Amino acid sequence: MKKSIALLLSLVMLVTLFAGCDNEVTDEVTSEVTSEVTSEEKVTLTVWGDPDNQAILEDCFTELNETFADKHPNIIIDYQWSGSFDGINIAMQSDTLPDMFWVQGNKSSKMAEMADAGFLLELDQFNPDSTGYPEGAVDYAQVDGVTYCSYPGFIDYALIYYNADIFAEHSLEKPENYDDFVAAMETLHTAGVTPFALGGDFEWSRYWPMQIMAASLANNDLKRIKNGETTGTFEEIVFVFDQFREFCDKGYFGNPPGAMDESAAQLAFSNGKVAMIAEGTWNNSLFSDLAFDVGRFALPDKDGVSAAQSGYSNFTTYAISSKCEHPEEAWEYINFLNSLEAQQITEDHMKSIPVLKDIVTVDPVIEEVSDFDVVGENIYHVLSNVPTETGKPQDIFISGVVSDLMTGKTTGEEAMNRIIAEMNK
Repeated sequence: MKKSIALLLSLVMLVTLFAGCDNEVTDEVTSEVTSEVTSEEKVTLTVWGDPDNQAILEDCFTELNETFADKHPNIIIDYQWSGSFDGINIAMQSDTLPDMFWVQGNKSSKMAEMADAGFLLELDQFNPDSTGYPEGAVDYAQVDGVTYCSYPGFIDYALIYYNADIFAEHSLEKPENYDDFVAAMETLHTAGVTPFALGGDFEWSRYWPMQIMAASLANNDLKRIKNGETTGTFEEIVFVFDQFREFCDKGYFGNPPGAMDESAAQLAFSNGKVAMIAEGTWNNSLFSDLAFDVGRFALPDKDGVSAAQSGYSNFTTYAISSKCEHPEEAWEYINFLNSLEAQQITEDHMKSIPVLKDIVTVDPVIEEVSDFDVVGENIYHVLSNVPTETGKPQDIFISGVVSDLMTGKTTGEEAMNRIIAEMNK
């Protein structure tokens, strides 16, 4: 009996011992599972896109964001079309910037101002890979050698789209020089056809003809300003200003020239009601598959040398807020935008001119819009980078000079004098 009781007690102790071990194993496994769940916790990032280009970018970013989600199931992208210039300015003032938002790189001084004020996260800590990108694309993303946004994979510039059927009806061909271009407008206007659609009530739409003309006809003056000359006479720019005013006065841009907004101007061209429109390569998709044959050309100068304008595309150039609570996850999104896969998706949708190596282009439109002789300066970018303490010549130009020329309130010389005064404040 004593032996039986001792054996029973031993069995009870063994069961208790193994039960304790089982609990320890169970606790350990539970701990590991809990750790895995914690490490894979979903993070939501708010991203602001460019609302002014939502119509042409929405399908592209839908695919980009879906592709990113497949690769990073633990990162949720809350993509909003809220990143207007005014919206970003208000967010800076109220310290409510989203995790990420689109920026224009060195196209203007805005990114530099945001970086200097401490609003942007420095990206060099993540060792961004610039393989395949040209030096200009890397410079675009930097301020004083520090990287603040994803790299641009494409060049965009403004050029002239024309209705080839209307041209043929009036025995016109793509102009070989600037005089041919002016003569074509005169021929069309005399025949009762509005030569150009112009979104005159929006500062950027009415600016495109000026950007095109300045790169072709005033590039020497623009280079002088870019190299630090801010005094003297700038006869080439004055000529461009006077030409724009003259075309508006004659009704070449409609009557009155500021009657249409951007969408109405694009629709007027797409419906075949006008012969031409000054637009950017970023809007190639808007003018495809129309009921008429669409031609495209970079404006030639008087000697027949056609010019694009310097300018990298900001469609996929995004920055991270310095106060982003999840910088590592935000960097994953920026790094994805830098990838060949993301840039190829963008090319497939936007049909832009790629600068990133190994991008595959299949649209013949790309060959046509790549048919230019030189890359001229971009007048807005040049004025945006004039070194001045208090002057904002780019703002005077885009918000005042262009509209005043369009409505006949100023002459080319008066307009240039306003810009000179602003450059020397």
